[in-house]
Amino acid sequence: MRNFGFRSRALAGFSLIEVVLALGVVAFVLVALLGLLPIGLNTNRDSLEEFEAFNMLQLVAIDRQASVADKNSSLFGIPPAPASGNPVNHSFEADRAGIQWKVDVSLNPPLVDFSSPLLHIRVAALQRPGSTGVESVFLLPSLP
Repeated sequence: MRNFGFRSRALAGFSLIEVVLALGVVAFVLVALLGLLPIGLNTNRDSLEEFEAFNMLQLVAIDRQASVADKNSSLFGIPPAPASGNPVNHSFEADRAGIQWKVDVSLNPPLVDFSSPLLHIRVAALQRPGSTGVESVFLLPSLP
């Protein structure tokens, strides 16, 4: 059968409106994905920072706990906990995992209910002023 210059509907392809709608949907999806990218990157950075801060906190706690009761710790020079009276405070900066950390340590004398002193540690990143960091309290074991 002869076609006389008319194409059948099966061979015609996409109309201009269909192509424009498809491009609009693709553009909308790309804009949405690109809008979420910075949020995902910030969340990832915050998570990694919190993980490294917790590792730093554990390192400080282990350093003090592994030290002799009446001497400064070997790695960070944290002083021993007082037997009574006021807490002993110690601050220092340390570099770990390419991040500069501000570490505040407070050693409190034993409380009435406990036979061991309390070690209060706060770790925050210096590069980020809004860094919340991590904070924890440990009960130091009684050493003879």
